[in-house]
Amino acid sequence: MAASTAAVQAGVGLDHSLLEALEAAREFRSRRQRLQEEQIGRLAAELPLHQIRVHFLFADAIGPVEIDELSRSLGAGIEALPDPADVSV
Repeated sequence: MAASTAAVQAGVGLDHSLLEALEAAREFRSRRQRLQEEQIGRLAAELPLHQIRVHFLFADAIGPVEIDELSRSLGAGIEALPDPADVSV
């Protein structure tokens, strides 16, 4: 959704320069997401291994709390992998 449309729906009035900046940020994030999805698909097709995905952190910096959160997410992903003894190659 365009930044101007979102602002109207939220009942917020924003000046033109702020709307342009928000729209540029939205477009950048959208391109990055498409690129990420393409690369995940490419890796899945070219590398026949299970993928572990950790959730996205909404933080402006990574410190001990965020590292702990990422570690828990990675650990859960590892635990969810099939047992290598049960997987035939």
